[in-house]
Amino acid sequence: MTGHRVVKSYRLIGTTTTTEATAEVIGPTIRNGESVIEIRERTTYTAGPSTGDTSEATSFGRQEGSDFKTFAMVASSVTRGVTDRIVYELSPYMLFPGAMSPGQSRTHSYSRITSINGGPPQTVQITETHRFNGFETVTVPAGTFANACSWTTTQNGFVVNVWAARGSGIALKVQGGIELLSATIDGVPVTP
Repeated sequence: MTGHRVVKSYRLIGTTTTTEATAEVIGPTIRNGESVIEIRERTTYTAGPSTGDTSEATSFGRQEGSDFKTFAMVASSVTRGVTDRIVYELSPYMLFPGAMSPGQSRTHSYSRITSINGGPPQTVQITETHRFNGFETVTVPAGTFANACSWTTTQNGFVVNVWAARGSGIALKVQGGIELLSATIDGVPVTP
């Protein structure tokens, strides 16, 4: 698993802005007493008004059965030469469920403790519901994907619809957000 590498290119829907993100499994580590896997993703804006801006996100989580639990995230960004760093501690954890039947949903609550640029931590209570809608055909610049997994996530009342490639889990489209231009997993293209 260490060294596993995913490269994804996206376009912001309705704009000329594109990004390229490279995610890599760094390996096992301990974070706040939890045995976790460290995953680092670097994103660069490749077209549009933010061209050249970068961000990096490191997450600390683990797979438990079909579920993935995230215990912490560290994000940094460089926007027009200004660097910001945000640390998120998630208690007990943020959950993304797997192995659900169409129409099934799961709800999970956790605390998100946020520190920005070393400032005082702020705590927000979050309740998330993940609903697996089933399999749908979705067309994006990367192709037409039959049997894409359709998810609806509600977080404190905010609703997001996501379609992901079956098998790889690569996000194909986020409603009102991004759509996939291309992706590779360890150098192998993600295709319909």
